[in-house]
Amino acid sequence: HAHVLTEWARASATTAFARADRVLADTMVRVNREAERDAAAGPLLQMLRVGAEESAALDPIAEPALAALMALVVRDVLPTATFDTLVASMASIIPAAHAA
Repeated sequence: HAHVLTEWARASATTAFARADRVLADTMVRVNREAERDAAAGPLLQMLRVGAEESAALDPIAEPALAALMALVVRDVLPTATFDTLVASMASIIPAAHAA
């Protein structure tokens, strides 16, 4: 958890990440996957709520997890470098990701 957040803080502040985030948003709209985005994001964010009430704060890992999930939603049409940038924080904790 801490490793992901450290990696996220570093990566999400870069120009490359800002560019990847814009490409992700543009791609999502271009290929008309907003419904898939909404269907995937809702359950993820619900699982990452800290507390039971509707206004509960999100676990800090929600941002990197959401970025990675959204990249997966459009993986088939997203440039590889963009995908890699968006999932890097979460992939940093998966040993198999380093071997690929």
